[in-house]
Amino acid sequence: MRLLFVLLIYSAFFSLSACGTYTSLSNSDNSIERKLSRSGTYCNSTSRVYGGLSYNFCKLNANPQKSAYFAPMLPLYLIDSAVCLVSDTLVLPYTIAEQAQHGNIEL
Repeated sequence: MRLLFVLLIYSAFFSLSACGTYTSLSNSDNSIERKLSRSGTYCNSTSRVYGGLSYNFCKLNANPQKSAYFAPMLPLYLIDSAVCLVSDTLVLPYTIAEQAQHGNIEL
């Protein structure tokens, strides 16, 4: 039983790892807007530079009834944000060029 619990926690962690960065780089602006709107975010726009971190913060800054980001999972989301910080830093040259060319993603 304990092994199952540990495996569940690890699978949740690895499924969330850098998902903000992956989402912000691999989806269209419309798709990102839809995902954040579904979560009831209070953000008006999100930056492409450090987009994964920005995406996570917008998910955290959402209507609690609509958001999947709730208190028991908060430590995992904070870990994910730390991983996003590293991932976003690695893709910084690309995201700076995208930001200069397209600007923020309006929500």
